[in-house]
Amino acid sequence: MFLLKDFSRDIGKLLENAHNTHDVIIRVGEGTSQKDFKVHSLILRVRCTYFQNELANIEKLYKENGIIVFDKQNYSPKIFKIILKYLYTGKIDLKNLDTFDILQVLITSNELELTCLMNFVTQYLIENQSEHLYRNPLKFLHILLYNYNEIFFSLKEHCINIICENPMKFLFNSTEFLLLDRSILLLILNQNFFNVKDEIQIWNYVLKWGIAQMPSSQLIFKTINNWSKEEANTLRDILYDFIPLIGWKDIPLDDITNKVAPYSNILPKDFCLEIFNLHHNITSSSSSSSSSPLSSPSPSSNSNIKNFLLINHIKTLPSRSLLNSLFLTSKKITYISSWIDQRDKKSYYSSNKLPYTFKLLYRASRDGFDAKKFHTLCDNKGPTITIAKISKKNLLIGGYNPLDWKQNSDNINCKSFYQTENSFLFCFGKGEKKSKSDEDINKKPIIKSRISKLIKVTNPKKAIYYNPTCGPCFGGGYDLGIINNKMVSYGSLSYNGINKFIKEESHLNLDDYEVFQVVKI
Repeated sequence: MFLLKDFSRDIGKLLENAHNTHDVIIRVGEGTSQKDFKVHSLILRVRCTYFQNELANIEKLYKENGIIVFDKQNYSPKIFKIILKYLYTGKIDLKNLDTFDILQVLITSNELELTCLMNFVTQYLIENQSEHLYRNPLKFLHILLYNYNEIFFSLKEHCINIICENPMKFLFNSTEFLLLDRSILLLILNQNFFNVKDEIQIWNYVLKWGIAQMPSSQLIFKTINNWSKEEANTLRDILYDFIPLIGWKDIPLDDITNKVAPYSNILPKDFCLEIFNLHHNITSSSSSSSSSPLSSPSPSSNSNIKNFLLINHIKTLPSRSLLNSLFLTSKKITYISSWIDQRDKKSYYSSNKLPYTFKLLYRASRDGFDAKKFHTLCDNKGPTITIAKISKKNLLIGGYNPLDWKQNSDNINCKSFYQTENSFLFCFGKGEKKSKSDEDINKKPIIKSRISKLIKVTNPKKAIYYNPTCGPCFGGGYDLGIINNKMVSYGSLSYNGINKFIKEESHLNLDDYEVFQVVKI
């Protein structure tokens, strides 16, 4: 280890004292901020795929006095200096950089094809810079949106989740909302999880955003009745792609009448009429007369066919989820909330009177199945719910930990048992068959809530097991645990009855699993 440290230091001296030994100049930045970096082609070839390819045909490269010159005006000298130090020494220190500088390191690493550095910086941003991401996730998303490398996917998802968890704060009330790029707003509103209780709010803000995109800034001071036909047509074109993303059938009829119908001239032809029909459960085929106030247009023209398809899409659009989960539904949440508060079946909570919110901390398909990542994102967060999807089975298995996931400082090997009488294990969907009615818009099977089992802790002294090399674990056996991408059970020492939905000595493959922070409202 010490030899490697000395080696890194000595190679780093080549960069510091490259004046007489360099054979490459990299000209970075432009104008008064431009800076020449004197470097060595041998280091560039060995450490960087991009420069290895660029240096393959030395004869064709531009030279000054025999020295190869690369012009990189789009790079920041500050960021490129950090990258060069990494290439020479294998070291990088991100602690003293602000988050946007770190993001520029990531983007520059992507352009230079430095995959290992990209992976490191991405994980650092998510794990150590969350507070900065929360300050302006929209700005991060805008920067990341046009970088198509897959390495950015988890960071983009992280920003989208932050926005969707609190869209009023991070989107609609943001100072950047009216200036937001169209593609970003479409991306965000296309998410099934979007924590807005009243769908009409989405229409109100989309309308506000659309007006701000109009060529004439004076439109905002006009009433709808004073808009010209040209202005109405322009705004209709701006808003058209957003119409399918709004849950019109979830907007109360009074709001449709008072807040949507007045803008019928900027909506597709006969759109409000169709929405009224939708609310009244009247289909187009049931209206026999075109003079009827609720009659629907025949899709004879290209325009009408387009509108007809739009309405059919809206009719099949599922209600937006207020919970960021691949598996949990509002019905399942009512069960889990009731179990947490130890209610009997006759007094289970209703979905509109839940005492808890559930904030997604970790998703294995997004964050990886690595135990270290689970503990990074979930330790010391208070009560949590874990839920896992068993591969090739219509079965969800999970558990509730009312305590922190944390290691005991008194335990040398960091493995710890924790006592509680309030933990439990549960499952949804065992033995249930798939049916067409249980499919969502993506044809994925939904595991119904009505087939559920609850197993309460029977040995409270060893209710929760903490192991830094494993994911969430319950019981002294352990009775239920996650190791990498498998769910395991070695007995029923702490949860008598666990074998009702998972056999002893089981090692079940998982498609995915999620962990939620349980927050009292």
